[in-house]
Amino acid sequence: MKIDLSNLPKRAQDTPIQKRDLDVKQSAGLDNLHHGIFARFKAEAPVGSFFGPASELEISSAEAELGVSFPNGYKQFLRLFGAADWPDYIAGVGKGLIRSLQFVSLTLQERTEAIPQLAHDLVAFSPDGRGNHYCLDTCQMADEECPVIIWNHDGTSDQRRQMTNQSFADWLSEQINWELEFEAECASEDDADSKKTFDSD
Repeated sequence: MKIDLSNLPKRAQDTPIQKRDLDVKQSAGLDNLHHGIFARFKAEAPVGSFFGPASELEISSAEAELGVSFPNGYKQFLRLFGAADWPDYIAGVGKGLIRSLQFVSLTLQERTEAIPQLAHDLVAFSPDGRGNHYCLDTCQMADEECPVIIWNHDGTSDQRRQMTNQSFADWLSEQINWELEFEAECASEDDADSKKTFDSD
């Protein structure tokens, strides 16, 4: 079964990322789930939010360097988008990425320089803005997927892992919802402020 990027909806004047067909070795139901989430992600994200795609060699090299296997949903994300800065920073792999968007260097830095040091079966892929990181818990892999946990920078190296989502796809869907709700609230406040200004005039 293949995913064709040409079928994904996109915003007007969106700059198309490189198109390629992807072989997906998984059940049709799971593939439909990921396809729906990634289609929505591509449709909602502002122009210029993606920095990819990543090649199979880049993905396998990253797995080898970190000594872990990535869940299927995250690998599909890398194949389609490489990395992104919406709805939050989502680190990935690919040529020309700034350091903060390279999850290999981010994870290695957290493993060796941070206190507490990141466990070696975790892959840091997104900061939460408070010094913590969302991580793929690769030791909990089942059916080619693993949960997302939050690594607390105020905790200890043996801290209890706090799961935030069942999978990367669940995490991405939740982040999209939060960002769209935030944007809607900001737009509503701007409209209210504009109305006040108009009425005062």
